[in-house]
Amino acid sequence: MSKVLEKRMTETDLKAMAATLLGSFPKLNKNDQTLAITLYRLLAQGKPVTLLGLAEKLGVALEAVTQVLKTWPGVYFDDENNVIGFWGLALPEMNHHLEIEGRSLYAWCAWDTLFLPQLLRNTAKVESTCPVTGEKVCLTVTPDQVLDLSPTETVLSFITPEAALMQEDIVQHFCHYIHFFNSIDAGQQWISENKSTFLLSMDDAFLLGQFKNSIQFGSAI
Repeated sequence: MSKVLEKRMTETDLKAMAATLLGSFPKLNKNDQTLAITLYRLLAQGKPVTLLGLAEKLGVALEAVTQVLKTWPGVYFDDENNVIGFWGLALPEMNHHLEIEGRSLYAWCAWDTLFLPQLLRNTAKVESTCPVTGEKVCLTVTPDQVLDLSPTETVLSFITPEAALMQEDIVQHFCHYIHFFNSIDAGQQWISENKSTFLLSMDDAFLLGQFKNSIQFGSAI
């Protein structure tokens, strides 16, 4: 019989967790929301995004786009000042692989793979690796649900972020703690060795991402 987490989180708990998480991110007005979603979708085409191209897509001045992106944490540029990583989505190879319409993209952490498809309005085939057993974890994530999860007992680790540390380095202080585990036993072994981490079921982790997207981007998605 498959082992399951003893306790599931309520929707109220997940909404509160999403709100707490977003306290570590810049508060977005409508223009910021549109900019962020547009950047996500351009980056998902699999090529570095030029600031000029982003500005033209938005119909705004280059200086306006540059000013915003240079002040936001979690925006990564190549040597030519093009965006190659943004809030969970990356072009350089990382541990969590997404295939979208035949294009190879990468996520900063396991949880990113669960909320990005809704923002991108596309389905992603996801492959990752359990850091305890070394076994593959595979799933398909649509904007609305998780499908074809293998192993079915997969869970996800999580940590409540500290705002100051998130501003300093979101990958080091948050993403490095968010992984898929191919069993609850593997996940429990890992969190016992990593302070302040805990496990989420895949259903709860996906729903948390939906709440996060709704609070952060509203009607922009």
